[in-house]
Amino acid sequence: MNKKELIKFLIWMRNGVAFCTSWLLILWLIHNSIFNIENIATDSLMKMVLFAVGGVFIFSCVFTGVWIKKWRFLKRLNCFMVLFGIYEVTVFYCLGIGQEERRGGLAVYGIILISYLLCIIIYQLYEKKQGELYTQALRNYQQRNKRGTRDERKMV
Repeated sequence: MNKKELIKFLIWMRNGVAFCTSWLLILWLIHNSIFNIENIATDSLMKMVLFAVGGVFIFSCVFTGVWIKKWRFLKRLNCFMVLFGIYEVTVFYCLGIGQEERRGGLAVYGIILISYLLCIIIYQLYEKKQGELYTQALRNYQQRNKRGTRDERKMV
């Protein structure tokens, strides 16, 4: 393991857990406000934090170079979506979320699929933009190179 990648992994873990826990807690508070639920149990908070830690761990393992060194973004994204989808469905099943009604389970699968498709679309747009920038830079280089060759011929 590279020391630089390990530090990056640990920073991503710290920041990711803080971010995910905060957002999950905000969503939970909104839910409880809507349904007039006054209390949140400590064991439920612990489960939420552990859920966030597991998801961030999967993300950090896949997207840093700690264990996977040479994969490109799409391969990493596909791996993450498969692993996180399995993790999320397993955790929701263990917590009893979505077991009573099929719509809850379908909502989870739908959210995973929509998130994946959005990531692919954003990545494709990014790749297209980067390709255009690279092509323009290559054309500029070729034009400068042709001018330089012409100038050298004139001097001889």
